[in-house]
Parts: sequence; structure tokens; C-alpha cells
Amino acid sequence: MCVILNNIIFEEVMFLKALSLTQPYAELIKNGVKSIENRSWKTDFVRAIKRLFNEHFEKYNVHLDFVADILGADAIKEKAKEFYDNLSEANKRQMIDYKNGDRSKSWMINRSNLKYIADNGLGG
Repeated sequence: MCVILNNIIFEEVMFLKALSLTQPYAELIKNGVKSIENRSWKTDFVRAIKRLFNEHFEKYNVHLDFVADILGADAIKEKAKEFYDNLSEANKRQMIDYKNGDRSKSWMINRSNLKYIADNGLGG
């Protein structure tokens, strides 16, 4: 079985829309012989996001901003608070420094749950 993704992320796992194909169709698409794949059923993308968020948040390092874009900001508030409450004191101090203009840590300039929480006022 082959999975063709519309985005590739190597350092972390993220939920992406994908199309699962069996052989020989996967190989035909890979080699450019087949360019169209028709499906007659709809996928339940929202239900998949909810399951990923509720059951696999830590395991797959799910980004809060990604879930908020799909399910809405209210859907992630409780998880964001729980995430913040479980931070070490050092990370909480870093968040205060970030709010005061510090950008010395990689999470402060790259996409991260800490940055999302700080930018959206979801922390303490």
C-alpha cells in the first residue's frame, strides 16, 4: 500500500489529507502514468481531526493552531490550558520573556504550541 500526501513534514507527525492506494495504482500514479483517481465516497476529515486531537495529541505532537483552524478556537482552549498548566517553571518564564519581546529560543520563532498559546493569550 502507498500513501500519497499533499505535504511532507519530517521532524514531526501532522495530520494530512491523504489518499490510500493499492498496487498497481500507486505505482502508476508515482510514475505519472495515471493522473486521476476517482472516489465515490466522502471522507470524514473533521471526525479524524477530533480523534487525532483527543486520543493522540502527545504521541503525534499535534499543533493547536492546526486543530483550531479545522475545529475552531473554542475546541482547543481546554487542551491549551492543560498544556500550559503542565509546563515547567522554566518554560513558563520563557513564555513571559517571549511576551516581552524575547526571541532567543527556537520555539519563539518557529511554529509551536508554546508560541500559539502565548500569541493567543491562552496561558496563565
